[in-house]
Amino acid sequence: MPSGKNNKLDRTYHDPDFYDYLFSAVFNSSEEEILIKDLEGQTDVYLFGGITRDHLFSSFTKHSLDETEDIDIVVTELNIDTIQKYIVKRTKFGGYKLKINGSLYDIWELKDTWNYNKIDKKINSDLVKLSKLVFFSFNTSIYWINKRLWYISREFGKSVRNEVLDIVFGQNPYPELSIIRAYKYFKKYNYILSPRMKNYLKSNFDPVELENYQKDRYGSIRYNINDLYKYIMTNNYIQKDNVKSNQLNILDTY
Repeated sequence: MPSGKNNKLDRTYHDPDFYDYLFSAVFNSSEEEILIKDLEGQTDVYLFGGITRDHLFSSFTKHSLDETEDIDIVVTELNIDTIQKYIVKRTKFGGYKLKINGSLYDIWELKDTWNYNKIDKKINSDLVKLSKLVFFSFNTSIYWINKRLWYISREFGKSVRNEVLDIVFGQNPYPELSIIRAYKYFKKYNYILSPRMKNYLKSNFDPVELENYQKDRYGSIRYNINDLYKYIMTNNYIQKDNVKSNQLNILDTY
């Protein structure tokens, strides 16, 4: 649990315990540990996505910590020789899919993030930049491995307090993936859609494209089109004025 005079976060807090957790429960083979520590010695290494989201949700809410397969690694500079033997393929988002001892990871340089050139040039913190380059508000909190440091974004705090899924970066090259992920988050967390998110999903809902995307990605129709449509159309945003958990004031940083 973070420390502070008012038991509240600013934008960042030091958490060496999570670093220890990573190497005991996530990067728990010798190959994984060697690679991550090699990267740490070469460049700044940031974690975000499912691994950080699920940890924070389990810390600040009643959700349990699930084993996640969604581990995204972003680095300031990437030496391909360091990861070469683990590369499975290039990803659609400009990085690499790695397989290490049976575990899968996505890794890329920050500057290769697909919308990097559209970020506000006045932002000079890589932590803040990365949090602004994602689509879902759930995925905007970052763990800086080198510094054992969390960055808790305003967007993440609002999502947890209000139990709502919102948009951070308004454009997305893969709307079908966004619709499916939003539905998966709803099934997992039972959070509602913000009006902006609902409008985006409605305007990009194409049954044929959704079916084709699933066939291409999964080899079959994994999510029923009618269920996806019903989820979007019946999901109504209601502002939640009070949150019962005392821990959630930790996220009230602004």
